Amino acid sequence: MSNIVVRPPSAPHIDAYKVAVKYATDVILGTIVAGKLLKLTAKRFIQDLKYGPERGITFDRKRAQHVVDFFGTLRHSKGEWGKGGGLPFILEPWQTFILANLFGFLRVDGTRRFREAHIEVARKNGKTTFLSGIGLYMMVADDEPGAEVYSIATTRDQSKIVFDEAVRMRKKSPYLASRVASYRNNLSVLETASKFEPQSADYGTADGKNTHCLIADELHQHPTRLLYDAFKESTVSRTQALCIAITTAGYDTQSFCFTQRKVMENILVGNMSAKDGDAIFAFIACIDDADKDGKGGDNWEDEACWLKANPSLGVTVKLDSLREAAAKAKVDPTALNSFLCKHLNVWTNQEIRWMPPEKWAQCNAAGTFLSPKDLRLAAMEKLKGRICIGGLDLSAKIDLTAFALVFPPIKEVVEKIPKPQTRQQIQFRVPIEFEEKVVSPADPKWSVLVWFWVPEGRIAERVKKDRVRYDVWKNEGYLNTCPGDTINHEFVHNQIVELRKDYQFNDIAFDSWNAQWIANKLKEDGFKPEECRMGYKTMSEPMKELMGIVLGKRLEHYGDPILSWNAGNVSATTDATGSIKPDKEKSKEKIDGIVAVIMALARVCADPTLAQTGSVYSERGIIFL
Repeated sequence: MSNIVVRPPSAPHIDAYKVAVKYATDVILGTIVAGKLLKLTAKRFIQDLKYGPERGITFDRKRAQHVVDFFGTLRHSKGEWGKGGGLPFILEPWQTFILANLFGFLRVDGTRRFREAHIEVARKNGKTTFLSGIGLYMMVADDEPGAEVYSIATTRDQSKIVFDEAVRMRKKSPYLASRVASYRNNLSVLETASKFEPQSADYGTADGKNTHCLIADELHQHPTRLLYDAFKESTVSRTQALCIAITTAGYDTQSFCFTQRKVMENILVGNMSAKDGDAIFAFIACIDDADKDGKGGDNWEDEACWLKANPSLGVTVKLDSLREAAAKAKVDPTALNSFLCKHLNVWTNQEIRWMPPEKWAQCNAAGTFLSPKDLRLAAMEKLKGRICIGGLDLSAKIDLTAFALVFPPIKEVVEKIPKPQTRQQIQFRVPIEFEEKVVSPADPKWSVLVWFWVPEGRIAERVKKDRVRYDVWKNEGYLNTCPGDTINHEFVHNQIVELRKDYQFNDIAFDSWNAQWIANKLKEDGFKPEECRMGYKTMSEPMKELMGIVLGKRLEHYGDPILSWNAGNVSATTDATGSIKPDKEKSKEKIDGIVAVIMALARVCADPTLAQTGSVYSERGIIFL
């Protein structure tokens, strides 16, 4: 560490240790609204201050103060704070807390404890500017000869976002401008042979690099871990290199970034020993999820929880802007997923997820306590003989095909049995009284059963390449297979015909693309196949109907894992009139089961009588005279 105290007199003094301790204490006590994971980070800090020396970890106040003072030399370059010469960079308490952790904790040999950091906060909380400041410090003031600082991203333009901000801050800071030379895509300190450069997957490699500080902005955009790992490996010859990833949540829960997040969670909750996690710092600011039973968790509409994901709320994040985004999410299902992911830091399956996962989960009345396999088998037996409507989404030969049966609600059927009358009652024509006996109980919910098929020869490929659990679903009976490498339409047709032995259905909605042969065959068998195009006009009303049924908890899907997977994958698009439709191109994985359900509901929307039993007895019961 350089002995120079670089904070100019004009910058407000921030006591790094006191601010960090107060922030952690306030988070733990609830004075600062924070999520469960952030509370665990705060507890870890306090515990390490107290018990860290037992395993060789100490806290150096001067080291922490030095980096905080350095930030006093920086000036903002954008927005309301960047006008003129720029306002001084005044660290928020959460930023001071992070810096105190990263630079204050030391090992026995006097080097920094933390070598890797994973930081997740919602957008507009000043991540880029904060990272740029850390990069500048590591280049200028970390007392590391020949320091190499790299900001990395998957594209050149993305990697320059952090770097370009550092260039602008260097220009507005008298302290840095006199010490740091600026060239195209390079900042340099000639005196120490140190540099700061942007690097990306499409420009340059980690070959020959001797990285002292690695900065990965928006790690969720990295498709693989290759770039990050390559630069991380280039730090091995440094005595106290630091790799920092700052990101918002992303849309791909199979990604490298999400895997990193899970590692951090394991460290915070104690699934990894303190010793094994000592070199890794985690700061995850997000709203809380419900537990495995669907209890607890935050309501995203509650403004009180927004601070959990936005530690700079009221400073760089404007409350009015969040309110506008939330209002849009309430009326536009395509905006909800974006609001959750980018403003509340919730990991989701894709960018525009139409179906709220927690609402879908609530449409399995048995919850997680019973096996979905047993539930499905019981439902298939219970629903025998019931009137239903079919929907068929036929694949293009090589992947998932789905056939859905949607069972409308039914009313209670009651036997009215007349009570015996005396001769006198009969003589004076006393009205007959009836005893009622329930013959068939009411079922107020829409029930859904879906049959799925894939080519047998494609299962291994999908499992290996895309990590889709086709093999497990097949073994558990959710997934049927067609012989060979393609979907056999005749095979599917025959199984649909077999289903009519157990369930009452004639109407089958289908998309005419690639399904004309099977539609003609079904018509020959006495079914009533109806074309259902995948456009706004046809799909909007049944999609909204399905959403209403789900939100009202009037759907029962019996925990079908493939259908639930499909539901979480659905991306929806809207037109200028507010009509919606599924978007298979934007949906990152298969949605065929949900599309089949929507098509079946499209038939009901077109002809509401299909949802009626067609029997007067469903209205008034059976009367025995």
